[in-house]
Amino acid sequence: MSISRFAEPSLSTSRARLTKLMGTYAAATGFPVSFVGLITRGERKFALEYLERDFLHGTYDMIVSRLSALWPDENTPWPEDIPRLAPADIPDDVAELIAERKAKMSGKPIVLPSGNPWPEDIPRPDAASIPNHEGQHG
Repeated sequence: MSISRFAEPSLSTSRARLTKLMGTYAAATGFPVSFVGLITRGERKFALEYLERDFLHGTYDMIVSRLSALWPDENTPWPEDIPRLAPADIPDDVAELIAERKAKMSGKPIVLPSGNPWPEDIPRPDAASIPNHEGQHG
């Protein structure tokens, strides 16, 4: 027996909307979808499991409200076919997670600690091929 508060057509619509919103947000920010699940629902695996497990209206509302508050900028329009809920207050710990992730993505070149040679069995990446590292060589 399902614990979902959604009727099946509503659950399918909600899943499709979450897929579109989380995918658009992930593409615009460069964050992995699992990270989007963490900052919107509090668990990384939610972004991988919501298509198969039931969830409540409150879960959907929380995710859409958080995405509404965190939406990147005017260069990434909110999908017109999805109602945008009022932005939620973002908890400090979520804001800190986002700031930490952005700092990691800030374009710093990959550098091994001094004295540690690059492992011979792993090809060394070209810094120009790594997102946010174009033109930087280490």
